[in-house]
Amino acid sequence: MGFRIDVAGFVMAPRVYRAGCPLMPIVDAQNGTIRIDLVVKAGAKTTAFTGVRDAIVNGRSGMSVCVSVAAPPTDDQANRELVRFFGKVFGVPQRCVTIARGERSRFKAVSIDGITVTDAQRALQAAMVRDSVHE
Repeated sequence: MGFRIDVAGFVMAPRVYRAGCPLMPIVDAQNGTIRIDLVVKAGAKTTAFTGVRDAIVNGRSGMSVCVSVAAPPTDDQANRELVRFFGKVFGVPQRCVTIARGERSRFKAVSIDGITVTDAQRALQAAMVRDSVHE
């Protein structure tokens, strides 16, 4: 299953449960920092985006980006791979990417400094389209 583009030009993932819901997982943007909610699967073959889905975390519902990580969830290896991957996708140094919530959980939030919401959405959409080609 791959991603599709809706009429507004947004990338839609096969795991979006609400019909016609555009990809808008960036949940917070303040002072040049954005935050993205994630659902992470550690121990995968490759590190890639796998979709977008509704998730309820800490009693709050919203869109979360699904990411598979090619590192085991031990000794912080998966978190380090996640930081490396997000730095590459968003074109920022790894020191600009931090795990804001969920260091020991598969439900995480990642904060990224030095990028605008518009640039982040473009980079995320481009990466999701690229990753869908490799499925």
